[in-house]
Amino acid sequence: MIAALLFARMSSSRFPGKALKEFHGTPLILWVYQRAMHLNVDKILICTSTDSSDDILCDFLAKNNILFFRGDLNNVAERALQCCSHFSISSFVRINGDSPFFSVVETNRAIQLLKRFDLDFVTNVKFGNFPYGYSCEVFSAQLLNQYLKNFNESEKEHITSYFYKNISNFSFCVIKNTLQNIKSFRYTLDETVDVNFISRLLHNSIGSPVISLNELTQLSKDVLPQC
Repeated sequence: MIAALLFARMSSSRFPGKALKEFHGTPLILWVYQRAMHLNVDKILICTSTDSSDDILCDFLAKNNILFFRGDLNNVAERALQCCSHFSISSFVRINGDSPFFSVVETNRAIQLLKRFDLDFVTNVKFGNFPYGYSCEVFSAQLLNQYLKNFNESEKEHITSYFYKNISNFSFCVIKNTLQNIKSFRYTLDETVDVNFISRLLHNSIGSPVISLNELTQLSKDVLPQC
């Protein structure tokens, strides 16, 4: 089984509570979830923590019949692995809950490549020349299980970083971008200063859950002067 794991928590140090921050009447996590519904996966889960700060998030998810899993707050890699074990997930799409413009198109392509060539992972992060937040990462759960014991504290939080640091040891594919002059755009809600830009982009993309990089780049150029 392949699943989309959306990682979210309420205790972000730079933007507390952003998972439930509303944009045009819809919480951020729901924007991300609705986009994930267009992925070629068997299951979509919100992967959050057992910390009491995430009770309010889980209450919201339960009321909206959205499947979720709770694990360690800081050891995100262990949380992901436990989730995969609990639901018998063989490979997973890693999606940050603060990235409402993760690439559906590239992720579906990555899923296909992972299956076809039996790879450890497929990514457009680090080497793909895509804007921050327009990401896709598809990983084998067995790979995470095999190497988790080697992770340092930082790698336990940023669960795919270990594999990029040791990339020559793995079978992988990098999806690359050929568009120019787009790296300056950031499609993630990292801090409060990102709110205006993300809000305008979401408003202008309503009705377009599967949006290409060309389209997103043009939208960005349209709204940026207003921010």
